[in-house]
Amino acid sequence: MRPHARLAETYGGTHSNKSSVPTNATHLAIVRECFELFHSLATGLAKLSIDTSNDLFEMDPRVKMEEVSDFRAKRNEWVAALEVVLRDLFEKRLAGNRRKGRRPDTLQAFDALRVVSDNDASKQSALERISRRLEEAAKPELDALEWRMSVLFGEAPGRDVDHPLGPAYLLDAIGMTSRSVYAEPRVWKPLMERVVGDFIRRSTRRISRSIGCWLSAESCRKSAPCSARGAIYDLPTISACCHC
Repeated sequence: MRPHARLAETYGGTHSNKSSVPTNATHLAIVRECFELFHSLATGLAKLSIDTSNDLFEMDPRVKMEEVSDFRAKRNEWVAALEVVLRDLFEKRLAGNRRKGRRPDTLQAFDALRVVSDNDASKQSALERISRRLEEAAKPELDALEWRMSVLFGEAPGRDVDHPLGPAYLLDAIGMTSRSVYAEPRVWKPLMERVVGDFIRRSTRRISRSIGCWLSAESCRKSAPCSARGAIYDLPTISACCHC
């Protein structure tokens, strides 16, 4: 097993309880196409965030110059690890392994990353706040996307669906990667806060919207008489799709 491939198991990002998985070959192919778009957009934004993080520790006297140098030297490793972790979490979900609980809130998602021995309460609180904001920023586009994903995964339509293209999985991956590459909480916590903050500022909702736009475009491109259409063509549209 690849070193970074073990992260999802090490940090408990998924649960052993089995969940619905796409059984229709067409639906499975669509989910995989959606994931490739999600993966490309998410890792691209994450790379931009960490590549522009030279100022991250300028105001923190606790972080030594050696640690700053180590942080900068491992940025490419961090990006590579994030790419692997996101893909592994996705494959585990397709295998039927869901996250802990159905649609856990952002505090539950963050609890998997909590470091009990770290007494930096202010930084812990900041991370919890920004974790909530990550989902809030994406929420306007999540309703239709999660309804679509519930159809593709063969679950009851609605928002109570555990799909790997949302903020919770992204938060898991960022936290797991940061903790694995940078051992010191005074390094990985500010990094996680910066990266998640950049997803919020640079519009994390655009990722969900882009996936919805792709699904809508695919439905139009493969338009056929009603009797020949699969469930994917009955999925709801996403607002403002034409503005992607």
